[in-house]
Amino acid sequence: MKLFGKIGISILLLFITFSCEEEIIQSIPVEQEFPFEISAADYSDSHFFLDTIYRHIFEDYHQTYPPNITSEMMANSINEIDVWISTTNMVELSLIYATAYINLPSKDSPSSLYDTTYDTLINPTQGKSEVGFFRKLVLNQDFIIHDMEGYISLRTKVNDDQAIAVAYSTNDKKYFGEFAGIDTAPHPSYTLKLIKPKYLNSSLKPAFDLMLKNIYKLDSSFSTLQAKDFDLEIMFRTQNRIKDTLFLGEHLLRIIGFDYHSDTAGYIPDNTFDFLPMFTIDKKYAEIIFPTLRPFDKGIKKYFKQKNPSVTVPDSLLFSAPYDSMQSIARRSPMNRFFIKWRIQNH
Repeated sequence: MKLFGKIGISILLLFITFSCEEEIIQSIPVEQEFPFEISAADYSDSHFFLDTIYRHIFEDYHQTYPPNITSEMMANSINEIDVWISTTNMVELSLIYATAYINLPSKDSPSSLYDTTYDTLINPTQGKSEVGFFRKLVLNQDFIIHDMEGYISLRTKVNDDQAIAVAYSTNDKKYFGEFAGIDTAPHPSYTLKLIKPKYLNSSLKPAFDLMLKNIYKLDSSFSTLQAKDFDLEIMFRTQNRIKDTLFLGEHLLRIIGFDYHSDTAGYIPDNTFDFLPMFTIDKKYAEIIFPTLRPFDKGIKKYFKQKNPSVTVPDSLLFSAPYDSMQSIARRSPMNRFFIKWRIQNH
């Protein structure tokens, strides 16, 4: 018995494809309204934690707005910092010779020196230590410090073959590294804490985990962003290559943590981006700041686990490559299906 002709088969296949996809993604085709776009693999590589302890502090800080400041946050807040960049240009002024270590213990006094075993490094270990000449960076010109969250944002070009190291103190009077101006005699070099080694790659742990991969530069051609002119959406590309704002029936802005407030109704989602300066967005540098460190895998799972534990998010829909692989690999991944799209009035 002949049930279907060619047209009938085509319609049936179309219906099956749409129905299966609909179980996972519900379509809201607003792509054309948001002309600017980057993928989830296009994070900025200019932001670094001073220590891995700040990874969970960052996420705790970004759980609510305004942030709920805990005693742990206060104790580990950055009080003072020097930031150094390695250089081979011996013509530069005010250079220091230093050894830098990813795993550097704290000191009890700003004037005390590390044991001489720390400054006799001859053969550094890739990803764990560096040795050479360093130039000091200028606060609020070359870098910005986020004292409560424990990371710096670099505002100067850093080459792959350059290292970044720091000396800093916390509110609970712990000191890491040796500050500029300290009398290091008879030691031959300064001792610093390494936060970005030369030739950083995903195999270098914990160094790779010090680089934040949840902050995105939107477009350097725009001037300071204003809330009244700006809107943003997170979209997911379905199997039929449509970019939609819903994921497992939920608005992606809410899943990601960008929609917990309303301009008029307080803590009620309104399906628009929460424009919160220096919390979700750095309007001066046109960067958006995700509240979790792995927003496109663990962040999504965490949302559904808290909202509806019965919902299982298939790994096939998540995007882990930015956090576990080099950015170039993440960009080529077939799982690179999340996009950040935005619009600015009069652009």
